[in-house]
Amino acid sequence: MCYRGVAQLLRDTTASPPHAHERRWLILDPRPAPEPPGYQVAYLVTPEGRDWPVYAVWRRVGDSLEIRETGGAFPPASWTFVDSGPTLVGRGEMVHDVGTQDSAGRYVPARSRWPARAARIACTEVP
Repeated sequence: MCYRGVAQLLRDTTASPPHAHERRWLILDPRPAPEPPGYQVAYLVTPEGRDWPVYAVWRRVGDSLEIRETGGAFPPASWTFVDSGPTLVGRGEMVHDVGTQDSAGRYVPARSRWPARAARIACTEVP
């Protein structure tokens, strides 16, 4: 299954259609991932010449898809999408390498959260 998302890390946009440099493609491969058990292989592909593909894993949990970056991507991102057929709608989250200390002196990593959306496309459309 293949999907086209927009902007960095498939962030949702409500403004004008995305420019070519903002597009991202999500490929959900049915092959089992080596780790962790129960997940399958996924890739996040960026426009040519921008970045290397990001390796990820995915699994279906009820009517939702859970996707997590793997392979040393840092800071790691993950997404939870409701699979409505032609569109994935959900949220993304990233845990950063910076943070703050709480009142007990414990390190609390910074987190980013954003709405995310991706539209299903034919895999032949992925560059």
